[in-house]
Amino acid sequence: MAVEFNCPKCGVRLVGMFTAAGMNKANAGSERRAPSPPLSKEAFGELELLLEQIKEDDLDAYPAEFVRKTRAAYEKYRDRTRISEKQMAWLRDISNGKGRKDDWGE
Repeated sequence: MAVEFNCPKCGVRLVGMFTAAGMNKANAGSERRAPSPPLSKEAFGELELLLEQIKEDDLDAYPAEFVRKTRAAYEKYRDRTRISEKQMAWLRDISNGKGRKDDWGE
């Protein structure tokens, strides 16, 4: 559909075309992902162990914030805590030394 209008600054007549290319972008964010499944007893035990092992003082800001939020969720929900495999993998990496301040020479 062609649209004609005049430029508000210079008065030049402009002709534009609207397309449906981005029309559905507003709805794209409304689709929610499926929640992570409940943790098995083994995974729950591993989560407890990882959260106990990690020392926030040694971490960079972003990993430390992630650990803080994960600990808060664990304290609030305990055995109902849900965490994705990707988040568990990141906690394992943090526990194994990734994300420390000294990794960047600070």
